[in-house]
Amino acid sequence: MFTVDCHVHTLRSACADPIDIEDYLERARQTGVERFAITDHSNDIYFDGEDRQRLKWMLSPDEYYRAVKKRSGQMDEYISHVSRYRDMGVHVGIELEQMPQSGDFIFDWDYRDQFEVVIGSVHSVPSIRKGIVKDADAAREEFLSLTLRALDQDIDILAHPTRSLRKAGVTMPESCSDAIIDKAVSRGISLEINSHSLDPGPEFLRRCFDKGAGLVLSTDSHSLREFGDFSFHRDLMKEAGLNGRNIEQHGFTLAGG
Repeated sequence: MFTVDCHVHTLRSACADPIDIEDYLERARQTGVERFAITDHSNDIYFDGEDRQRLKWMLSPDEYYRAVKKRSGQMDEYISHVSRYRDMGVHVGIELEQMPQSGDFIFDWDYRDQFEVVIGSVHSVPSIRKGIVKDADAAREEFLSLTLRALDQDIDILAHPTRSLRKAGVTMPESCSDAIIDKAVSRGISLEINSHSLDPGPEFLRRCFDKGAGLVLSTDSHSLREFGDFSFHRDLMKEAGLNGRNIEQHGFTLAGG
């Protein structure tokens, strides 16, 4: 049974249901989850309304960073709120979003040491807009560049490592998978099995296994219904031919269980 979830959202993430930590604590008692990390989106913590999406496409990295620094009060309040529940098995985490042009994360790195779980995500690829891809080669190139840039930064976990291409129906060549996995291994960053995004697929997981990559199991919960449900992870691991014994032999870090 898996008892740790590294990726959970509350109402502070614009895409999540209106639920907070106490709702998850009650659900955790019902499902047997012993520990979990609250990892709301950095962009949503700093910005409200239309600014959440508008500014990251408009501002340069320097301008964006100055805007983030001016909003440090929002981050202080978020950390303070989540920290109240540390004694109940709740970890203070965050999911960092990128500026889509540069790949820099929307975050004040002076706060890095205040977080136990820092997740990095590639959510936006400039050549994939509203799920439409006009040039698959350009999409692959941009996605790989943004992902490698994410792995250059001080994160613990790369979330849903192939989602942007999979959602758009763009095939990811083996060379692209290997570049991501090799970079993650060299940087000591774990790759995520994410049930909210149903990502990655079994072949990517097998290559993680072959290369000794660290893995974490996360629900990426945006609702109480998702929290505590690790059936996707079990099915995917079975499909990829993995089991408890060979995972232990190859040194996987399964922080989710």
